[in-house]
Amino acid sequence: MQSNVKILVFILLAVGIAACERVQEPMRHDNPNWTFVAKPDYSVSMTAAIVLPANLNPYLSDNDLIVALMDDEVRGVGRLYEGIFYIQIQAADDEIGEVSFMYWNAKTQYMYKAEQVFPFKENDMLGTPDAPMTLTFKVI
Repeated sequence: MQSNVKILVFILLAVGIAACERVQEPMRHDNPNWTFVAKPDYSVSMTAAIVLPANLNPYLSDNDLIVALMDDEVRGVGRLYEGIFYIQIQAADDEIGEVSFMYWNAKTQYMYKAEQVFPFKENDMLGTPDAPMTLTFKVI
């Protein structure tokens, strides 16, 4: 009888372990080396002052990159200064579009996409040096 209990416990453990979903580690990405190439018709801009959420702060390094995109085109690359990413986002005078952000962490080599998107507004500010905006990022 005792051996039957041991066999039953073993079977239950094996089934339980097999049923556990494995947490897949996010894909690592090489440095995207984002660059912004200004076009002659990019005559207006807006700025962003962005900080990372608390869960990403421990991994912050000077080699991290953040980029502003419109229609998947780089419109500004962030510069890190005292824990804040500053980005000048450029567009054409008559352009209407949404700005999204992506972040690459140099230590983990994970790529993140911000969950928020913002309408491009000439001379607008997303966050300030005194009150930077915290974006919510999702690893991709």
